[in-house]
Amino acid sequence: MHAGGEPLILGDAEQQIRQLVALARFERLAQCLLVLARDASHLRQRAAALLGEAQRVAAAIFGILMALHETALLQVVHKGNRSAGEHPQPVRQLALGEALLGREDAQGTRVLGLELQPRQALGEARGSVRTNLGEEERSAGGPGLHGGNVLVRFIHTMNHSNEYRSRQHPSPSPGALAIVHTALFAASLAAFAALTGGGHIPSPFAPASESLPYLAQQGTALRWSAFFLFGSAVPLGLFAATAASRLRFLGVRAAGATIALFGGIAASAALAASALSLWALSDPAVAQAAGTARAMQLVSFAAGGPAFAAAFGLLVAGVSVSAGLTGLLPRWTLWFGLAIAAAGELSSLSLLFAPAALLLPLTRFPGLVWLIAAGFLLPRAAKETP
Repeated sequence: MHAGGEPLILGDAEQQIRQLVALARFERLAQCLLVLARDASHLRQRAAALLGEAQRVAAAIFGILMALHETALLQVVHKGNRSAGEHPQPVRQLALGEALLGREDAQGTRVLGLELQPRQALGEARGSVRTNLGEEERSAGGPGLHGGNVLVRFIHTMNHSNEYRSRQHPSPSPGALAIVHTALFAASLAAFAALTGGGHIPSPFAPASESLPYLAQQGTALRWSAFFLFGSAVPLGLFAATAASRLRFLGVRAAGATIALFGGIAASAALAASALSLWALSDPAVAQAAGTARAMQLVSFAAGGPAFAAAFGLLVAGVSVSAGLTGLLPRWTLWFGLAIAAAGELSSLSLLFAPAALLLPLTRFPGLVWLIAAGFLLPRAAKETP
C-alpha cells in the first residue's frame, strides 16, 4: 500500500466511527421515544395505583381518628417496640443519558426511574419532618419525640375534649323555650285585640246576657286567639321537661325536679284545654246555643285561669327551691319564684270567691319574667370541683 494513502485511510476510519456513534445515539433516542409512547398506558395505570395508595392511607387515618373515642383500648407504644427502618435509604435515581448509552435492557429501568421519583420526594419530606420534630424536642430539653408519643398526646387531647362535651347537658335552651312561650301567649292577646278593635275576652263573672252576645260576634278573633294560645302550651311543656332533666343532670336528687315536671306538664295541658274551649266557642252554632256557649266560656276560664295558675306555681316552686338551695340559681330567683308560686296556688280560690281572680295576672305576667330569667340562668354544665 502506498505510504501517502495511510492518513487518508485513518481519517476515513475516524469519520466512520463518529458517524456510527452518532447513528447509535440517534437509534437509542428513537428507541427511547418508542418505549415512552408504548409505556404511556403503563404510567397511567401506575398513577391510578398511587391514587389508590393515597386513598388507603386516608382511610387508615380516618380509622385512627374514629378509634380515638375508644379510650379503654389505648396503649402507649414505646420507642423500643418500633420496627426498624426509621431512616430509609434513598432510592437510586437512574439518569436518561445512562439509559441511552447503557445495556439493552435499560428501557425498563427508564420507566422505573420515572416511577421512583415521587417516592424519593416523599421519603425526603418525611425525613425533614422527622428532623424538625427531633430538633424541637431537643430544644425543649426533653427526650426525642417519636410517633407513639405524638399519637398518645393527640388521643389524650381528644379524650379531654370529649369528656368536656359529655359534661354539657344535651338539651334545648330553656330560656329560648320561655321566650317562644311568652311570644305566643302575647300573640293570642294581641290577635283578639287587633280583630276586635281593642277589645278583650269578657270575664266569666260578668252577666251572661252581656258577654255571650259579644262573643257570638267575635268568632274570627276567638279562633285566632285560640290558635296562638294552643301553640304557647307546647314550649311550656318542653320547658318543664328540659328544666327537670337538667336539674337531675346537675345532681339534684330531691323531689323538686319531679314536682316541677308535673306542674309544667299540667300547666301546658290546662292551656291547651282553655284554647280548645275558645276554639269551640268560636263556632256560630255553639255561640248561638246559650247553654253550650256559657259552658265553653266557663271551661275556658277555669282551665286557663285557676287550673293553669296552680299548676304553673308548682313548676316555678319546684325549679326555684331545687336550683336555689343548691346554688344553681341566684337567691333572688328563689324568693321571686316562691312569691309567684304562692300567688298561683292562692288563685285557685277564685273558683269560690270572685275577688281571688285578681291573683291570676299576678301569677301569669311576673311568671313570664321568672320563666325567661331562670331559663337562661340555669347552668348547662356542672361546676368542676378541684
